[in-house]
Amino acid sequence: MSRILRLLRTPRGIASLLLMLLMVGMAFSAPFLYPGDPMDMVATPSLWPGEDPEFWLGTDLMGRDLAAGVFHGARISLMVGLIASITALLIGTVIGSIAGFAGGWLDTALMRTTEIFQTMPPFLFAIAVVAVLGPSVENVVLGIGITAWPSIARLARTEVLSVREREYVAAARCAGTPTTLLLVRHVLPNAISPIIVTASVLMATAMLTEAGLSFLGLSDPNLVSWGSMIGVGREALRTHWYMAAIPGCALILAVLGLNLLGDVLDDILDPRRQA
Repeated sequence: MSRILRLLRTPRGIASLLLMLLMVGMAFSAPFLYPGDPMDMVATPSLWPGEDPEFWLGTDLMGRDLAAGVFHGARISLMVGLIASITALLIGTVIGSIAGFAGGWLDTALMRTTEIFQTMPPFLFAIAVVAVLGPSVENVVLGIGITAWPSIARLARTEVLSVREREYVAAARCAGTPTTLLLVRHVLPNAISPIIVTASVLMATAMLTEAGLSFLGLSDPNLVSWGSMIGVGREALRTHWYMAAIPGCALILAVLGLNLLGDVLDDILDPRRQA
């Protein structure tokens, strides 16, 4: 606990904590600060930030409040990033753990399947999934989740291969512990730390992918996200650059916070760095 508190007092830890609190706070406060539909046209189009105190971040080409869009967009972007990363984490951890622990033909088959998915460009694969199934948040999550798991699977396999040869695992095996219980109770808990660290970076990647899909119009058209706001703002990039820059800055800060959080988790969970 003392090590965690020390790391959170470092500039990197403080920055990650503040950025994540900011993003989560925006997501949770959006229904209270901006209870209306962020897609509603509520003011004069193309108001610059600060031009009207009621719309402090300005409005877009349609007269929609950019502040409302940014706050509500935080909910969609963080939700998609979180659920997609959990989906990829579950698929990758299960496949990688089974492959590393079982070995033999099952390991070979699962790793060849993983390599097939790795040969596909993730963003293009996600586009194909959403294009076939239709533009919706659920399909975006599915598209990102089923394209992001191979890296987790390979990492989980590597960690399980290392842990399964340790003495306490051999002792548990000699004591007659069932194979499934051996994997779940003794192997996986001791291999999960680097996977958790990777999950924070995976969430940042998922948010960027969602933003790219929304930018291309492949997300739910009835919901606002940072990517869709950037896509709308690109039409006025020369004259009203703030329309794309404001949601773009929000996305950058969220990704930066998640990457810094990954660094802090790595320091906390890596036993080689324990004081």
